[in-house]
Amino acid sequence: MRLLNHEEWDEFMESYRFVRHNRSGQLVQYGRGLDIWMMNLQAMSVTSNDRDELLSQKADEIEKDLELLGVTGIEDRLQDGVEETIIAMRSAGIQVWVLTGDKLETAENIARSCGLFSPNRETRKIETLEDVTQIRGDG
Repeated sequence: MRLLNHEEWDEFMESYRFVRHNRSGQLVQYGRGLDIWMMNLQAMSVTSNDRDELLSQKADEIEKDLELLGVTGIEDRLQDGVEETIIAMRSAGIQVWVLTGDKLETAENIARSCGLFSPNRETRKIETLEDVTQIRGDG
């Protein structure tokens, strides 16, 4: 990596906030206006009741005229035999629960893929203490 001399650095810093050399040794700027956006973001998170709406508006301001550089996806696959194990546990009279710190949608998709959730089985989402109280009342 080549260090910039003071003149090169000052010239770039007048117009850009995040500058680095790429693998070819060229100077590349990232996040023009990022410092202003970050200050706005910080102010929104502290003071606003409409935070989600404001964040969406800011994202619309930033996410235009972008060039897609790449996309990636990750899939966690179930271990072999999970569905059969759940069937065996249910056959033995064992109740099977899903307890997760993951996103609810992720947990539901995993439960469906391993046969834990099926159309003829009752499922209940317990997300709050109120949900627990209601289920206990249902008996």
